[in-house]
Amino acid sequence: MANVAPMDWRGARGGGLVALGFYLARRGATAAIGLALTVACVLGFGGLAVVFVRSGKVDALPDVPLLASSALAFGVGVLVAFAASTRVLRRDEEDGVRGLLRARGVDASGYLAARVVGLAIALAVFVAGGSALVGILTSLVAKSRGVAGHTLQASFAAVVFGVAFAATFAPVAMATLGARSRGRGYLALLTVLVLPELLHASLARILAPEWVDVCSVPGALLALSASLAPTGLDAAMLARSAVALVAIIGIALLVVRAEIARPRAASVVALGRRRHLS
Repeated sequence: MANVAPMDWRGARGGGLVALGFYLARRGATAAIGLALTVACVLGFGGLAVVFVRSGKVDALPDVPLLASSALAFGVGVLVAFAASTRVLRRDEEDGVRGLLRARGVDASGYLAARVVGLAIALAVFVAGGSALVGILTSLVAKSRGVAGHTLQASFAAVVFGVAFAATFAPVAMATLGARSRGRGYLALLTVLVLPELLHASLARILAPEWVDVCSVPGALLALSASLAPTGLDAAMLARSAVALVAIIGIALLVVRAEIARPRAASVVALGRRRHLS
């Protein structure tokens, strides 16, 4: 059986399950690599902010935390999510994690919450946490209150982007990678991320242009960040991106729930056949 973190199983439901999911999501060398890359990104973009100030390009400072959040999400976040999600549903069955949870009275919904929420928290630590640190460093080097204010607003948008990325990408990664081999999972994830962009022209024929822009995971996330930019709040864009992200999360959770139930359903069928033959 897999070596799971010690925890008070009497509190397994709720916080205990989330703590277990977070522990499982950050196991292995990839989490350490992700942390190192996050630190490197924070220092790198902090240095970029200093370069902008010294070269007189202070108006570009608000762009720094926004660029950092995208780099952290689609670099570190995708790396960690890929490593934490690939074949995880099968591994948990093989390693005994699912069996241990079932013995403690945790049903499929509890397991789903543990795995998805735990991974989402881990991704938020890297992406939203790293974006917040970059925003703080960038705001500190701003020479004027106006630039500092715009940078803080951009930093807020970057942190919201990081949280939204974590909440969206955790179930998407589980849905595409959790029950598949590494190669098939990668193709499934790539299809989910890229296919809507490839179908942009076709979608434009049936949807309004403003909705086409939020039909993909990257598009909806970037639209969310843009709606909170220092140039002013775009409430309509914010609402569209939120609706798209909620829909994506809902669909992904349904897929993961079906994948979790599939092995148990197969076991029930096999048991029924054995009983029939006996």
